[in-house]
Amino acid sequence: MKKPVEFLSLKSKRPVQALQTKRDVKSPAELASASHATISAVRTKKTLTYLQIGASISLIALIFLSLAWETVLAPLKPQGSWLSLKAALLCLPLLGILKGRRYTYQWASMFILFYFIEGCVRAWADVGISAKLALAEVILSVIFFFCTIYYAKYSRN
Repeated sequence: MKKPVEFLSLKSKRPVQALQTKRDVKSPAELASASHATISAVRTKKTLTYLQIGASISLIALIFLSLAWETVLAPLKPQGSWLSLKAALLCLPLLGILKGRRYTYQWASMFILFYFIEGCVRAWADVGISAKLALAEVILSVIFFFCTIYYAKYSRN
């Protein structure tokens, strides 16, 4: 036997008539968990978008910093150095990061640690503008690292 039940609509906050059957019966806890799941899915999608933007911007900035550092700002030799090729290695994960591929985020989080180590060593050993550029490399690599590991974590199914 079906009987009408009056409840409040989640969107409009107005009473809505519905027919209650055994399959349609939902407790307030079930309704709350369903709306909570929807809200957390939206939050997760926004979080993934912010993490992807953060990773993309920090990786692109690190590519430009590496190129400028080794060619113009503070090269090891006045004509430039072969260390400018380290920017080409940063282009390897770029396409996967921009497309949001989870596997790329996983291996790029480990790959970027080489740049973190290089930045730490050069910030400690170099002087002048080269040390400041190394500190910028450390900061960008840390931002990229945390964006990638949290993106890989939250994009799990």
